[in-house]
Amino acid sequence: MMPWHSPETDAILESMPRKQKRQKLIYNIAENDAEFCIGCIMDGKIIRHGAYAAWINMLQRCYGESYRSARKQYLQVSLDPTWHKFSAFYAWWKPRYRTGWHLDKDLLIPGNQVYGPSTCVYIPKELNNFTVGRDCKRGDLPIGVSWDKQHGKYMSRANDSKGKYLFLGLYDDPMEAHEAWFFKKLEIALEYKGLCDSIHPDLYRGVQRKLLFIHREQLAA
Repeated sequence: MMPWHSPETDAILESMPRKQKRQKLIYNIAENDAEFCIGCIMDGKIIRHGAYAAWINMLQRCYGESYRSARKQYLQVSLDPTWHKFSAFYAWWKPRYRTGWHLDKDLLIPGNQVYGPSTCVYIPKELNNFTVGRDCKRGDLPIGVSWDKQHGKYMSRANDSKGKYLFLGLYDDPMEAHEAWFFKKLEIALEYKGLCDSIHPDLYRGVQRKLLFIHREQLAA
């Protein structure tokens, strides 16, 4: 049974003083120094505090050998020592997390591999999906490009701010199709500026840099 949480269950757990503190370090490096109960069974369901669940997931990405070996994208990921203590992560998490939001480590600093208080930000799912660079099932083609067998050309598409695909045209050159994707994504990103500015002053520029980072990766491939 997978643990779950909600704002209501988080509040309940925070009201429950922790009876016994765990002495053993997690992954031999991280300390659960929470003052409140981080989990319990409620109405037959396993409940885990949202901050603790996020912290454990982050530790797994940084130190879980089997997890990292099965997911090569995390082999270079590390954790700022500040967050080796749960209490430090919780103090950062509390004013920033919103239900359904995702912890992101490379929007403020494209290419960043370190989870930490100065590099991470919580963002809505739709913004996360917009910036991950997975538009179109493309195989070996550049991002935003797929082969249109019917017309014998490269098709460019980009997902908009609502997650719908926009057709951007057919091209003879796959990189021209990708450039159409890139410039359209920059245009759509403007729709997120207000949201980004409300979350972090550097987030909108980070979104632009992330798109440019993806674009440059494609040019160098």
